[in-house]
Amino acid sequence: MAELISWPEDWPSQKTVDFLVVKAQNLFTYVATVIAFTGNPARNPAELLDWLVSTIPVPNSADYKAPFADLDALYTFIFHYQADEILPGVIDLRKRLLHAIVLSGKDYCTLEELDEYLVLPPGSSDSLLSNLHSLIDVPSSSNDGSGRRKVWLKNKSIWDFLVSKERSGDLHQGGHIK
Repeated sequence: MAELISWPEDWPSQKTVDFLVVKAQNLFTYVATVIAFTGNPARNPAELLDWLVSTIPVPNSADYKAPFADLDALYTFIFHYQADEILPGVIDLRKRLLHAIVLSGKDYCTLEELDEYLVLPPGSSDSLLSNLHSLIDVPSSSNDGSGRRKVWLKNKSIWDFLVSKERSGDLHQGGHIK
């Protein structure tokens, strides 16, 4: 049975709701991503949302003219997010994993294939993608009857973000794996 969480009566605050409405700019995917991010079962959703709202970067005025500036800032923030102490090289390994996922196209790769392709110890991909559940679907069991867990991006806007150098900056997934 799922444990019920007792939410504070005034949570989220009207200020937080207003902030998210402005940031979402009529993009359902923005709000869906925030909800998924705060749905991490290992974390307190109220604390995650409050932290996200207080930490997410505000795009500079030049970037803000871009139609997806707030969504891009949210994606960048989540891809760089590490709940625990970040180990050296984790973000670089995540970038390599993202690249492999993008390169797999519509065939989608499994966690086992990612580990194999990037010559990582078994289970590494699962661990490295664990905090990205709001952007990448990493099923807990086989999702195609093969016994293997296929990984994919949750929506096309994440793909569009990753393949656009202007939008994704250091997360850009073009060219070859380095």
